[in-house]
Amino acid sequence: MEALNVANYIIDNWSDKFEITNLKLNKLVYYSQVESLRKYNHPLFDDKVEAWQHGPVEPAVYRAFSSNGRSRILKSTGLAILDETSKKLVDSVMDRLGMLSAFDLVILSHKPDGAWASVYSPNMDNPITPEAILASNDGLDNNDVVTIDQAVQWTIAAMPNALRLLENS
Repeated sequence: MEALNVANYIIDNWSDKFEITNLKLNKLVYYSQVESLRKYNHPLFDDKVEAWQHGPVEPAVYRAFSSNGRSRILKSTGLAILDETSKKLVDSVMDRLGMLSAFDLVILSHKPDGAWASVYSPNMDNPITPEAILASNDGLDNNDVVTIDQAVQWTIAAMPNALRLLENS
């Protein structure tokens, strides 16, 4: 399978629920690959992922949607040919990470114990191999992902009087 199939599936099935930009799409495609390697010990797609400045990128996906710039992607580039198992895997990644912003995903992919950090060199576009992914902690620590909304809710719960004081000041 090609990574572009995964990208098209994400856009066709999730772009009405979450804002998806090229930067975010590449991270979601990457984390779908990570999930497949972790769960099935087999890559979801055969295309190589590279370590670019802002995290993992699949070059064909990047090029296919580069005309969108930083804008939201609303239309796929073609067919999204995935079997049912692959669809469920991608849906599971989207349920877990789809609500995060592109920059939340960049931060997540830049963790020091991640595959990107283990291979990244400025201006080199080094490949992030399945071996590098499996040797990393990518996909193992998603429980520590905190959205802005969760942080606000925790703050409100922990310090309700402090927020009331701020309102009244």
